[in-house]
Amino acid sequence: MIYIDLDRFKPINDRHGHHVGDLYLQQVATRMARQLRGGDMLARLGGDEFAALVSVVSSRSDVEEVARRLEQCFVEPFKVEGYALTGAASFGIALYPANGVTKDSLLTAADAAMYEIKNRKKQIEISAA
Repeated sequence: MIYIDLDRFKPINDRHGHHVGDLYLQQVATRMARQLRGGDMLARLGGDEFAALVSVVSSRSDVEEVARRLEQCFVEPFKVEGYALTGAASFGIALYPANGVTKDSLLTAADAAMYEIKNRKKQIEISAA
């Protein structure tokens, strides 16, 4: 399971309005869904959070490869209502059965892993400022 939280989504909504934010989310979802393999599934959990269920894996590297492809979705700006919106996301990975045996425990573990990454990004931004 890959937990995905969009970085800096609130400024898009605040600056351009919820209509543009909704269209941005739709484009993000479309790009990410195209990066999944047959049998994988993407779901919007709410707000700017998504989860990707990576169905068949032989090792952690299989899931990491999917996460890298998902991350590449944010390289090119999203063109929404005449705006070129740049985006990014934080990703957390949880594996069955090492990190959980139920969907809820996997989601919780992937969410915790994602927040760990997000906090590291914030520390890097703070130290660079």
